[in-house]
Amino acid sequence: MDSIARVQSGAQPSSSSRIASKAESGKKTPAVRKELVDDLLDYAKTFIGTPYRLGASGPNLFDCSGFTSYVYREFGYELPHNSQAQLKTSRPVENFSDLRKGDLVFFGARGSIRNVGHVGIVVDVDLDHGSFRFIHASTSNGVEIQRSTQPYFMMRYMGAGRILPD
Repeated sequence: MDSIARVQSGAQPSSSSRIASKAESGKKTPAVRKELVDDLLDYAKTFIGTPYRLGASGPNLFDCSGFTSYVYREFGYELPHNSQAQLKTSRPVENFSDLRKGDLVFFGARGSIRNVGHVGIVVDVDLDHGSFRFIHASTSNGVEIQRSTQPYFMMRYMGAGRILPD
């Protein structure tokens, strides 16, 4: 976790890595952000069941970072097709209590849980139980929604990052 905090510190999206989105035009209000997040998640959910393939970036096949970059691109945000690079591009979400729908969540790789190897998008957060649900491209089931409380993900959770405006 210390290595993630170190990677996240100071990692801000550059103007070249992000295209202005519809939420960034004009005044940013909570209502505008909520609409953007809801639209983004509704769009992401249209891909549930789409098969997984390493290196694929959609729309008929996805790997995890290909899925997140494809979904965000539809809303004007260019993300790299690499989970580690997406972590570096995102703004760090320091505390679990600050986690929001639409944030990216990062998990350790199968071979080395100290290195980011998987990414998903937060669908909802349950602060009372310290958990969240996220949509991602899984190797076994393709695009699906899962809970952070599943042992596989609990052991590998590394942190979160924000792409969308506050």
